[in-house]
Amino acid sequence: MSSSGLISHKGTDGTQVWDRISRYGSYTGTVGENLSFGDSKGSEYMLSLYIDDGVLNRSHRSAITNPVYTKTGVAHCSHKSQMRGMVAIVYAQ
Repeated sequence: MSSSGLISHKGTDGTQVWDRISRYGSYTGTVGENLSFGDSKGSEYMLSLYIDDGVLNRSHRSAITNPVYTKTGVAHCSHKSQMRGMVAIVYAQ
């Protein structure tokens, strides 16, 4: 979440997804990230991202189904906002 309070893929330390992947491993090619917030079960987060309601270009669904991505990492944690929980899914080629 950015300092303005809006949901952002930029970390609180200013990093982007490729920076965070490089911190723990390596990748070649393209990377992507989906974020989902709320108080849900794992399958509900995934269903919400796949349905992608309200996202005109269906970018969450595109990332989930992109055949270029051969590696995926998933993390769930509590979130300090009123949204309670957060799932981050990272994709790499």
